[in-house]
Amino acid sequence: MDQLSKGQKTALRILEAAGRCIAKIGAEKTSITAIAKEAKLKRSLIAYHFPKKDEIFFQVMIHIMMQFGQSFLKKRPQPVDPKQDLRVLIEAYMDYFQEYPHYFHCYLHCIYMASVHERYKVLNTKIIRRIVVRIMSKIKCIVIELKLQPGPLDIEDFAKVIYTNLMGTIMSYYTVENQESYDAYKKRCLDILDDEIDLFKTYLNRADKKRLPTNL
Repeated sequence: MDQLSKGQKTALRILEAAGRCIAKIGAEKTSITAIAKEAKLKRSLIAYHFPKKDEIFFQVMIHIMMQFGQSFLKKRPQPVDPKQDLRVLIEAYMDYFQEYPHYFHCYLHCIYMASVHERYKVLNTKIIRRIVVRIMSKIKCIVIELKLQPGPLDIEDFAKVIYTNLMGTIMSYYTVENQESYDAYKKRCLDILDDEIDLFKTYLNRADKKRLPTNL
């Protein structure tokens, strides 16, 4: 942050303020005036950095994904094994959205906008792909360690399952009445992840054995 120029710091301040506004009132109702008030900046300064209001929401979502990447690299512990490395990644996503709930609320708005606007659908597709690719990289390490040969789509399909469960768990935490703490939600998600990894290993082992030639 200290290495950023004054203009870059101002732009980040605007994106953070826009994110809080979007989380409170939604992307469509978030105005330049509302962002200026939230950021405690002049309206003209907002317009200078982001001439089109429509671009702010896109930049907010990019900012959220980039912030996660930087946060993860700073906090990521030394992996014990590939399975633990995947678990660390998923836990990092959960902790990130728990630490910055307005980021997840922005993402919920992005999902809604994607259901009614093609442009947001493209944006959401890119965001999901970025997360899925991160997860796939961890799964590939697990597969390599086991010396198994997955099918063309096995790793990607499994990564999408993990992504869906991850987002579903976080969404449930924020949108459903419950008596459980965040830590309880996270533990359940990670326990399910462990079970899913074991099932995936079993599936690959069985598929691998079927591909082996039989002696006549």
